Amino acid sequence: MPLTPTTSSGSCGPIEGSPLNRENAVGTLLARPDAPLVSVIVRSVDRPELDEALGSIARQTYPNIETVLVNAKGPDHRPLSDRCGRFPLRMVGTGGPLTRSRAANLGLDSARGTYLGFLDDDDWLEGEHVEVLAVALETTAYIELAYSGVRSILPEGGQGLEFNRPFDPAALRAGNAIPIHAALFRRRAVEDGCRFDESLDVFEDWDFWLQLSARGPFAHVDRVTAVYRLGGTSRAGLEADEATTREGRARVYEKWRLRWSGAEVTAMVEVLNEEIRAREREIGKLQAEVTGAKTEAGAAREQIAVLERTLRDPILVPVVRLVRRVRRRRLSRPS
Repeated sequence: MPLTPTTSSGSCGPIEGSPLNRENAVGTLLARPDAPLVSVIVRSVDRPELDEALGSIARQTYPNIETVLVNAKGPDHRPLSDRCGRFPLRMVGTGGPLTRSRAANLGLDSARGTYLGFLDDDDWLEGEHVEVLAVALETTAYIELAYSGVRSILPEGGQGLEFNRPFDPAALRAGNAIPIHAALFRRRAVEDGCRFDESLDVFEDWDFWLQLSARGPFAHVDRVTAVYRLGGTSRAGLEADEATTREGRARVYEKWRLRWSGAEVTAMVEVLNEEIRAREREIGKLQAEVTGAKTEAGAAREQIAVLERTLRDPILVPVVRLVRRVRRRRLSRPS
C-alpha cells in the first residue's frame, strides 16, 4: 500500500494501492501475534461523554491497544475499570487538575506503544480508526504521522464540517485543520524530544503537529474514521472565542516564524490568500442567492396586490361572497 509523494517539501500523498493489496496488508497486520502496540491517550476531566469515548476504543478492530487515561480533573474524577473492553486501561495523574498541554505530556510519558494517538473525552472513534492508521504507519517507514478524516456533529445533533483534506505543509503552517484524534504518530518523535508546549493555552496540538512535520512527511488516509463533537468544553483551538484564537495563533506564529524559510512563508501566505478568495466566492454566491430571493419576494408581493385588487372589484365581490356561502353550506351539511 504505497504512498505517493507530492512535489511539496515534507508532504506525502494519500494512501494508494488496490483494495486487494490493502486487504492483504490489513490481514497480515491483524493476524500477527506481535502487532505493534498502539497507545490511545485520553485526556479526561470526567465529562458525561467519557463512557462513549472509551466505548469507541473498546470497539476497535485493531488487536493490540492500550488506553492511557490522564486524569486532568483531579481527586474528584470517578474511578474506572482497568479494562476498556478487551484492552487494558491505565489511569495516570498527579493528584490535581492539569492543563491540556500538561495532561498531553503526561500521557506521552506514560504511553508504552510503538504508535501513539489522542482522544479527548467528548469525542469518539469509528471501529476501524486505529487499524487503518496503524497499517499506514507499519507499511510506510518514512512517514512521521498518518491521519484520516474527521466529521463533526453540532450540539443539536446535526452534521457540521468535515475535516478530510490531503496533507499540505503550507496549509498546516497557515492553521490547524487536523483534529487531535485524527492521527497516529510514531513514538520515536517523543523519544527525540517532541513535546506539547505547556506555555500554550490553545493550539497546543497545532504546535505539536508542526514539530512532527518538521521531522518528515505526513500521510493522509482518505477515509472518515473519527467524530468531533462541536460545542464541547474541551474545544480550545478550533472553537475558541475570537480574541483567544487571535492571541493563540499569534503565539504560535511568534514561536515558529524564525524557523520558516522565505519560500515556506510565501507558500503559507498563498494558502491564506486562497482561503480569502474562496470566502469571497462563497459571499458572492450568497449575495446572488439573496438577490434572487428578493426578486422572487417582490414578484410574490405583486401577485398578492393584483389578487387583492381583483377581490375588491365591484363586479366580482358578489360572486366571491356567493362562492364562500356555498362552501360554508357544504361544510355544515351532515355527512
